[in-house]
Amino acid sequence: MAMITCTECGKSISDKAATCVNCGAPVAAMLSSLPLLVAIEDPPKEVTVVGGSPERVVQAIRAAKRSAARAGKAVKSAAAAAGTAATEAATTATRTAKTIGTSVLDQNGDGKVDQDDIRIMTEKGTQVAKKGAEEAGRVAQEAAKSDLAKDAAAGAVIGGAIASVLPVVGTAAGAAVGAVVGVAKSLTRK
Repeated sequence: MAMITCTECGKSISDKAATCVNCGAPVAAMLSSLPLLVAIEDPPKEVTVVGGSPERVVQAIRAAKRSAARAGKAVKSAAAAAGTAATEAATTATRTAKTIGTSVLDQNGDGKVDQDDIRIMTEKGTQVAKKGAEEAGRVAQEAAKSDLAKDAAAGAVIGGAIASVLPVVGTAAGAAVGAVVGVAKSLTRK
């Protein structure tokens, strides 16, 4: 039941009444002249239609069904497009990762990563390590030729020898102190 305003006296009356309880005006005439109003309970259990002709009510219901059908199709289409886009993105990401992995790790150019590639990478790693060790040795030899290194080594030997007779200090500590003294001597000499 919905309350409407009587078009004759302006009082509030039920849309189910045959006539206005205040002035006696026929309610059916009022309902057909009112604009179409549809009230839906929440949650929807019952639909109350107030005003408008039966043809207008049927038209409104048909229009609502068409709108609902279009909305359903649009949602379905959007969901399908989103699913397709996500699938394509995942496929592209997988393909890209495989391409990058093969490009970086395929050492012999056969288009796949296999035992031969691992062997080649191991050999290259060994070569790089050898060159690194050779360079470190060369740098160490150059450093050993310097007066600073010679003075530090001499100081370490003397400090270690002196400290070896002192059980509290120890040889390693004596050598370290001797090396520091040797470096200081070398730096102050110049």
